[in-house]
Amino acid sequence: MEDNQPAPDGIKGAAALNKGIKLLTAIADAEVPPSARDLSDQTMLPRPTVYRLLAALTEAGLVRQSSGGHTYQLGATLVTIAHRALDQM
Repeated sequence: MEDNQPAPDGIKGAAALNKGIKLLTAIADAEVPPSARDLSDQTMLPRPTVYRLLAALTEAGLVRQSSGGHTYQLGATLVTIAHRALDQM
């Protein structure tokens, strides 16, 4: 299914969102910052999809690239969102 196609439940964009969440979870669970290739292997998502989603997640501040540019970590925006969620509990 292409990302611009409606998800089976009829929610357009849900499939792309689920893939992004899958990447965020994989980054969070990694013992060392993973590369795009690691993330592709772990999530079984095609590498072009991983790169496209990582670019969007990075632009949103949810993910950041390492100083070398080859690995990924959770970003500051995600930490801010997590703090706000904790404050609401």
